[in-house]
Amino acid sequence: MSYTEQIFCLKTEQIHQQITNIRNLVNRFNDYQQLRSFIQLISDELENSTKIIEQKKSEMTDFDILISKKDHIPRRIKEIFSKIMDTLGNQETRLMKMEQILSQMSIWESQRKGTSILSNKHKALEKFGNEMCNVMKITTPVISNFGTEFRSIPCESFTFHLAGYITNLPETIANQIDGWPILAHELGHVYHHENYAQIKENINNPLELQIRKLGIPKEDADEMIDIWNGHWIPELVSDVIATLILGPAYVEKVVVDAFGMAPTEFSPPPDSHPPWKIRVDLILEVIRKLNLTDYEIHEKMFLWKEYKEIFAEKIDPKVLNLFINGQTVQKASDLITSSIQIAPIKNIWENVLAIKNGSSIENHSMLDLISMYFLENDLEKRSVLERAISAKC
Repeated sequence: MSYTEQIFCLKTEQIHQQITNIRNLVNRFNDYQQLRSFIQLISDELENSTKIIEQKKSEMTDFDILISKKDHIPRRIKEIFSKIMDTLGNQETRLMKMEQILSQMSIWESQRKGTSILSNKHKALEKFGNEMCNVMKITTPVISNFGTEFRSIPCESFTFHLAGYITNLPETIANQIDGWPILAHELGHVYHHENYAQIKENINNPLELQIRKLGIPKEDADEMIDIWNGHWIPELVSDVIATLILGPAYVEKVVVDAFGMAPTEFSPPPDSHPPWKIRVDLILEVIRKLNLTDYEIHEKMFLWKEYKEIFAEKIDPKVLNLFINGQTVQKASDLITSSIQIAPIKNIWENVLAIKNGSSIENHSMLDLISMYFLENDLEKRSVLERAISAKC
């Protein structure tokens, strides 16, 4: 299988899972006559998404025939692949919006009926969050919306704290273990909030000095500092924390999420995340340095490197020279990785490998089980782990 086909398959598998999740949500509203036309629109959209994926599979077959006959990939052929992946990225975004709408409808309906009952899986998710909070040494009460339920982390009781930090997980993510690593990133924002004084001293201030030394106009430097320190550093800190705590479980999810997106594209404030290029490069470097036994990261690094090179994109010179210039990116990455002091997954990696080698899963923590879940390729063994995770509450 070519590397382009590997990237394509990883992305389409993720989208097919999205479609399955949305269908399960849609089924809850089949009996609502007043929603019939709306549900039909959603169903039609899902059918259309499925057809588009099948169409892109056909295009990928033609594409792989083309590249198999070439010693190098001409720009024209690169553009074909980038358009295929761009279409998949757009479909994923459309499906995500559907998930959000239907998840909110489910919350309203359960509140209207008074039928919101904390499921075992959501209790397990809460315990997973508690364990991560302990590793991060988070003390701020965190109210998490797991789909239709609100839960307080790290407190076990069903308590609301006005001074707490709120994080949300859509129901489709809360109900699918494959989406749980996102919680590590969201709790990373809580870590950033609690340790802001230290982060400002060790990361923000040195990075600001670095930017001021670039010799660019003051207004450009001010804009860079606002983007980096006000928006990107919190996201990158959260990425590094999630990578250190979950290792492959977080890396595998983020890399596949990035396929289908323009590596250097980013949204302006206030909803500004760093370009995927910066995020994925950083987490791949963090996981590489952990040097985890029996985990091969080089394949993902290769796929990401090829994806960046083959994805045809037009980069605004200002964006390239200012926001993502190599000097600033490297400085920020170095400051973040040297400043985040969290017990990494390497400390529990022997436990994870013990599960892989047949150790009784009852004796292991939620973090152990989740980490092993994302290493396991056998679907039957994954199902066993999923049941063990849901029961661990």
